[in-house]
Amino acid sequence: MRKSPTIAVVLSLSLMLAQPVLSEVTEQEAAQLVISRKFEQALPIYQRLVESKGPRLDLLLGLSESLAGTGKVTEALELAEKLVELYPDRGEAFAERAEMKALQGLNEEALTDLNQALALQPRQPWYYVARGYTLSDLERYGEAYKDFDSAVNLRPDMPIALAGRAYVGVLLGKNKQAWNDVSKALQLDPLLVSARHTRADLYARQEQYESAIEDLNRAIQIEPENEFLLTSRANALASSGRHSEAVKDYSGAIEINPERYDLRTARAVAYEVLGDFEKSLSDHNAAVKLDDSGVAYLERASFLLRRNRIEEALTDYGLAIENGHSVAIAYLGRGQAYMALERRNEALKDIDRSLELEPNLLYCYVAKAEVLLALERYEDAIAPLKKLLELAPNYSPGHLSMGNLWEAREEPARAIDSFKQALQYAADPAQRREAQEALDALNKAMLEQAQEKEEAENNDED
Repeated sequence: MRKSPTIAVVLSLSLMLAQPVLSEVTEQEAAQLVISRKFEQALPIYQRLVESKGPRLDLLLGLSESLAGTGKVTEALELAEKLVELYPDRGEAFAERAEMKALQGLNEEALTDLNQALALQPRQPWYYVARGYTLSDLERYGEAYKDFDSAVNLRPDMPIALAGRAYVGVLLGKNKQAWNDVSKALQLDPLLVSARHTRADLYARQEQYESAIEDLNRAIQIEPENEFLLTSRANALASSGRHSEAVKDYSGAIEINPERYDLRTARAVAYEVLGDFEKSLSDHNAAVKLDDSGVAYLERASFLLRRNRIEEALTDYGLAIENGHSVAIAYLGRGQAYMALERRNEALKDIDRSLELEPNLLYCYVAKAEVLLALERYEDAIAPLKKLLELAPNYSPGHLSMGNLWEAREEPARAIDSFKQALQYAADPAQRREAQEALDALNKAMLEQAQEKEEAENNDED
């Protein structure tokens, strides 16, 4: 998931609120530099202004923004603390401290400050926007949506509020409203990066990848160092089969933020599709070193399993289980690894454990049936497949597995019917190809069997 643009919103927030107070040309120029994100130029101006004019709220806000923008976040937070002491009755002071805390990942504390800012100025839409993005970073999307809604109600023509409501609306499945909001936001401000990003997300969800890439291209022209924009464009490029270009964007995002393991994992997948397995494994190894959640172990295990390095895959699946992340999927993967080693009873035990943890993990039922088929427990294999097709009647792999079962039981008519349903419900070319190949192979076998029978009967007559 992309990160919400909390910081980008709030970086310009304080100065936008304070700008009407400014009177002298140098002050106006300094405020404009901050709004334009030219912090290196703004910082010495604000330092001189504070020295000459004293601790005015608007000047301290500008200095705080400039410090943060030049990477001096600790100093900016210290200044924001003084702001709250000097101006305990001003919402801008609490909003500024909230921003600096959010920059250090202290979102809960930032939320407390934004609550106080709104208590002081309950009709300030910018504070609702800032709190909305903070709540979305905390994955409290329902509350975030309400805050963006409040901001839009206060200012219906506020592009950043519309873009925020669209962003969270996508995550809540409110796609129709999100389209309306993001379209209006871009009409009001065609250069609003967060709106471009959200519309790209909407296009990608509809598999309109070229349109998504076009929006992301325009957003990246405005913010070329935005790792989340580069990641989204890389994902869209990969989804449209342009893996070499995706690798370049993943590499660009990694250069900006080398600590993100998920970027390494994503690039590893792109390298694998391109057939560069050495680079793919190198990225998986780097991801494992960066990640402490167990996700990277799971991803590397799946890669190793596909490369037929089964023993190594077993180790990684075990480490993913120990780390407690996506445990049901890890048990399923380890079960498939055991199957590749023909350790079928161990495979069955792991797959059963996966189903206990996540009974709606559909492919588990297929995997269990395949183990039971390999053990020639044909009657036992029927039950998980029937359960699966009750849960998901249009699940193509389930019908394909059922076809294999009927074929093993020498019931070709029922097998053909299942293969045809697998073909009908196939969700992608690989599934369609697999179902068609199974159907063709069975039809060919039945034809050869009929010809052999006919030849045998003719020989008997002779």
